[in-house]
Amino acid sequence: MSDGMRREELEVKEAQRAHDRVNELEDQLNDGAMKAADLALRTLIAINGAAIVSLLAFTGSLLGRDVTYKAKISPMIDSFWWFGGGMATAALAMLFIILAFFVGGLNHHFRDRTFRYPYFNPTRLSAILETVSYGFLLIAVALGVGSLVVFIKGCMVVHDVLVSLTT
Repeated sequence: MSDGMRREELEVKEAQRAHDRVNELEDQLNDGAMKAADLALRTLIAINGAAIVSLLAFTGSLLGRDVTYKAKISPMIDSFWWFGGGMATAALAMLFIILAFFVGGLNHHFRDRTFRYPYFNPTRLSAILETVSYGFLLIAVALGVGSLVVFIKGCMVVHDVLVSLTT
């Protein structure tokens, strides 16, 4: 066995170890990011849903007490649309997070693996998939922020109605 063949064998083994390390790291990063995004978006859905349930209970108790409140709480009923919209945008954000990580995984799958450093070479398809994945991720972040903004708008509407009830 010549030194050239031995060196090539060592390079192949090192490349295989690098491939395995990158695969493991990608799996860990994707898993962690997915769990964090899932938790954040589930929380947004929960707070918007809890706001709707609270408003239903509060509105019902006001309507059951006094007829004079009926005209004043009409704008509060409109806030259900804001909180429902917050739930819908958070659910859409979850969908785009899933798409981003799925397409990101495809990006890594379609890279050329080599036995010479740097052991991975992007292909045209993997570069396109990476761009699409980042696009999905940006859309998901925008929708997540939008869900929070819509929740705040709903809170502002409810605040205005509660202030009008005290005057």
